[in-house]
Amino acid sequence: MGPANQHGRHPSIGASVYDIVKDLHADVESLTFPIPVENADEAREQRSLLLAQLEDHLLPRLAELSMPAVVVIAGSTGAGKSTLTNSIVGEEVSPASLLRPTTVEPVLVVNPQDRDLMEQSTLAQSVKITEHNAIPRGIAILDAPDLDSVRDDNRATARRLLESADLWLFVTTARRYGDALPWKTLTSATARGTSVAMILNRAPKDSLSTVRIDLLRRLAEHGMEKTPLFVIEDLGPHEGLLPEKIVKPVRTWLATLSGADQARAVIVRTLRGALEALPPRLIELATATDTQVAATGQINAHAKETLMASVAQIRESIVENELLSGAGEAQWSLLETASRYDKLIGRNGYAKASSTLRKRRSEAAERALAGFRQSAQAVGADSIEAARNELTRALKNVPGGQFVDVSEFPVRTLDVSATVATWQREHSNLVETFLKDHTSRQVAAATRALDTASIQAITMAAALGIAPAQELARRLLGNEVQPVIEASTAALADAYDQLILGEYQHVCTSLDALGLTDGASARIRVRVAELRKLR
Repeated sequence: MGPANQHGRHPSIGASVYDIVKDLHADVESLTFPIPVENADEAREQRSLLLAQLEDHLLPRLAELSMPAVVVIAGSTGAGKSTLTNSIVGEEVSPASLLRPTTVEPVLVVNPQDRDLMEQSTLAQSVKITEHNAIPRGIAILDAPDLDSVRDDNRATARRLLESADLWLFVTTARRYGDALPWKTLTSATARGTSVAMILNRAPKDSLSTVRIDLLRRLAEHGMEKTPLFVIEDLGPHEGLLPEKIVKPVRTWLATLSGADQARAVIVRTLRGALEALPPRLIELATATDTQVAATGQINAHAKETLMASVAQIRESIVENELLSGAGEAQWSLLETASRYDKLIGRNGYAKASSTLRKRRSEAAERALAGFRQSAQAVGADSIEAARNELTRALKNVPGGQFVDVSEFPVRTLDVSATVATWQREHSNLVETFLKDHTSRQVAAATRALDTASIQAITMAAALGIAPAQELARRLLGNEVQPVIEASTAALADAYDQLILGEYQHVCTSLDALGLTDGASARIRVRVAELRKLR
């Protein structure tokens, strides 16, 4: 095997790999799995682990192959990892005791001449680096936290550090080697191409042969039959370092690995394995991304369908005079009574002017217009609330739909108020245009008997669907006023439509803010194709 080139990259790996993996890191980092659909939690965890491997192992290793091979001593709680680390070094460099967890701050032990190289790695940011001459040049020993630590942060740190390793030295015991977690972790490591060795610690003398045979069988079943296995007999109650004769085989093996060719062989083998294991992991992330994008599409479509149904229902109620009439009837009753509209139309069918009632009618009309506006606002707010409730119920039936929290949408009081005020002005314009364009005797009589506010109030009540107001408007202004009333009603229905469809816009905004696009998945698949070409 030839030497590394001037950039630390081995010619058999290829300098272009670094650029591919660097681009891959950016693409994986941009992935998000915010929508709580199936496998989203697993995807987030896999993304985190993959980023750890890229940042702590692959990129640093591709950039500098001459960096020492990192040997992580891993295992479950109480397996004796720290004691083993100290015994390999010949001095206590990592705390070891009966208290759990023992290893809180991971300890990386390096040869003094390798320290500068290790401090340049991202791994140095997560560990305490200790120098010791007992560690041969070319390797570094990392005592990691327990895989099954009672502390969440310890477990997360352990998994991240394992992603940075060139070689795992997995420590288990005769009592714990059958546990599911170690085998799940080991299988995952070998699937990613990580080199692994195993230490069976505290093996009882009377069953040592039986346990060893069973462990070898399990290794073979998991496709790890070539994994080096070291057995350390149970010494009974014990404190301090392990006897030299017990730890010597492990130390000798590590010293063998530290040789230039051997260390590089381990590094390159693990590196190649890690690169070859990337495509299936990336395909899983790409598939999970597709699921996220599909979920946004389903949420969007369901929200649109639900809100459009609400719009259709409300519009139908407005047209049928069922939605707004009740809200305005109280104001109309007060207006009708105060204005004595029962005396407005004479026997000849035309409006009668009354100087004593004109001012009274105008004041009542102003109050009624304000009341009609408030009623329309209340109906608009209730319509939005009903649409929101329907949307909430509908999204519960969509995978990940609960992600869109409708209750967090901004309160639309100002929007409703502004919309109804705009409609009221539009109604006024319609009526004023009608009065200007129609010069019939009936309209002329109406404008002599009533001021503009009174005519506006009567026609607005009619547009709100109040039957007595509709009848009075026709008697006052003629049948020609009916299109004006219908146009005003339709304009208010349109205004409510926009308010309700504004809820759909909030759904779209919430989903768009996630940045989930088909492009993210496509970029990952491009990286997969690039990696496969390297084989």
